[in-house]
Amino acid sequence: QYEEQQRRNKEAEFTELVRDFLNPGEFYKACVGLGIDYFTGVPDSLLKDFCAYVTANAPEGKHLIAANEGNAVALASGYHLATGKHSMVYLQNSGLGNIVNPIMSLTSQSVYSIPMLLFIGWRGEPGKRDEPQHSTQGQSTPGLLAALGIPFQPLPDYQEGAEQALLTAKHYMKSANAPYALLVKRQIFSPYKLPKTGEPQ
Repeated sequence: QYEEQQRRNKEAEFTELVRDFLNPGEFYKACVGLGIDYFTGVPDSLLKDFCAYVTANAPEGKHLIAANEGNAVALASGYHLATGKHSMVYLQNSGLGNIVNPIMSLTSQSVYSIPMLLFIGWRGEPGKRDEPQHSTQGQSTPGLLAALGIPFQPLPDYQEGAEQALLTAKHYMKSANAPYALLVKRQIFSPYKLPKTGEPQ
């Protein structure tokens, strides 16, 4: 039994080592290809590689780091009302409390019915080791989104799955005119370092 358990442990370690990672650039291009071309939010450590790519590559006027999460929802709402297009609002799940009022009083289907993609770093994901202050928030995140009436799914860690998740989100946003959320787990994206001024991107 001991030898069998050792073998399984080795296999589990290998499986973790060969897991897929999303390329931030490819995911960004998939978003833009579906018409999600404006990005705003509050940076999060789980989203740092994707946010760094957006910062380095989004056209001028297409990316704005917001003062807080509620402000980001308001910016995305204004962009949709002005252009008819969809935005991405990125945030850590600890910032969900800051979007409750603008989501319920601005984007709701019973008010202005404004679609946007909420891209949420899932700190404290159940079953994963994290800092103690994140555990309750992580466990509550799916329930909070459900209470707000926002459908969601975890973002897959491979390109085909991620693109399918984006298609699902896009279809819902277009048909329901309401927000959709993707939950981003730890270490989903491959590393991307923000280039220094003057370096090629």
